[in-house]
This record gives sequence, C-alpha cells and structure tokens, in this order.
Amino acid sequence: MKLSYRVIGYIAVFLYIIGIFAVGVNALMYADAIAKLWKEMPSLFYLSTATNLLGLLAFIGLLLGVTTKTELVYVTNTKENQKINEDTESKQVVTENLQNKKTIDRIKQLLTDTNQNHTQMIEKSLRLVCEDLQASIGVIYQNQNKILKMVGSYALYQEKTSVTAYNIGEGLVGQVAKNKKTIKLNQIPEDYLPIVSGLGKALPSFVLILPILQNENEVLGVIELAGFLDFSDADILFLEDVALLLANELKKDLISG
Repeated sequence: MKLSYRVIGYIAVFLYIIGIFAVGVNALMYADAIAKLWKEMPSLFYLSTATNLLGLLAFIGLLLGVTTKTELVYVTNTKENQKINEDTESKQVVTENLQNKKTIDRIKQLLTDTNQNHTQMIEKSLRLVCEDLQASIGVIYQNQNKILKMVGSYALYQEKTSVTAYNIGEGLVGQVAKNKKTIKLNQIPEDYLPIVSGLGKALPSFVLILPILQNENEVLGVIELAGFLDFSDADILFLEDVALLLANELKKDLISG
C-alpha cells in the first residue's frame, strides 16, 4: 500500500474512533430522548448499528491489510531470492558441464590425431584432464600382462625409489584394478608422492584413483589424480567419460603392440 493511502486510512480510522466516542458521550447525555427516538424509528437504530459495524470492519481490515501485505512482500522476496540462487547454481553447473564437454571434445580430437604417437596422446589427454579438474598430479597406468605400468604422467615428481608399476591387487592402484571400483582418499599416506613446485613440496589433500574399463569387466588401465581440491561426483562422472575414450586408445596400443 502506498504511504499516502495508508496515511489517509489512519486519519479516517482516527476520525471514526473520535466520532464513536462523541456518539457514546451524547448517548449517555440524552439517553431518554435517544431511546424514544429509536423506539419510534427502529430503522435508524439498525442503520446506525450497521454503520458502526462496517466502520469497525474497515478498521480491522486496514490493519490486517497492512500486516498481510508486509508478509506477502517477505514471502515474495524469499521466493525471488531462492529462484536467484537456483538460477545461479544451474548456471554454474551448466558452465562446468560446458567446460567438461570442451575437454572431452579436445581429447577426442587428440586421440584421432595421426601426428601424435601413443605416449603423446596419453600425456596430452592427461594434461587436459588435470587442468580441467585443477588436479596437481596425474598418472595413467596401462595393464600390460597383468602389470600396471606407468605410461603417462602430469607434473609428477619422482624420486629414485618411486614405484612406476604395480601388480594387480598391489597398492591402491592395484586394488582399483582388481576390484574395478573407484577410490577417493582424503587422508593421504605419509609416503605418498608430494606435489612439488619451485617454492617447495607438500602432500596432496585428495586423491582419486579410477579404473579404465572396457565392457565393465576388462581392466585396461588406471587413472590416478591428486590435488589440494576435493573431487566432486560430477568430476568422477567426467573422469569416467574420459576413461572410456582412453580405453579405446589403450586397447589399440595393446593390439598393435
């Protein structure tokens, strides 16, 4: 309700209350005359009573109208804010999906580039994945006669004692290949390979190890990522799509080899 209308309504209510008070005072002063008048003119009695009741209803309605209007604005604003938040989240999801789709398309092009050899295809694909997911380290292992051998890496710092191959069932990488199930860690072993930069090195906060499967039963390899940011369910779904692409490349390499 506009402020001017509200002020007019309050003034009218105030005058109505004053009028009722004045009528009441006069009714007490001239009670006998009023009783006689109402007896002779009952329609006047009913009319005045109805007018007073209407005025009272108008007063109550004005108060309720102001209160209800305030509540409606609050509810509307709440719904609008909720809708804005939902739209923002939806736009963020769409943006992430678009970025994932672009990465998938680039990997598809890369894996069909005849100018790239097998190692280049694997490592460049891994680099695109790590950049998309903001992973600090990435490794791809290929299943060669039941031995998982490292065939590609991204930003990996290797010491002389670093392991570059696992038997099926050995270590976390071997367990992922054996069970054909993804593992995500947020408690990193102290002997895990550190993330190294020019300023120092530190253990990652999160590790994601995912099997590269064909037909859901043949393990062709394993992808291992590590970083300081957690991997979401959407990230895992994206990485599963990448694994399907890499499975074809690893299978072709095994056949040609």
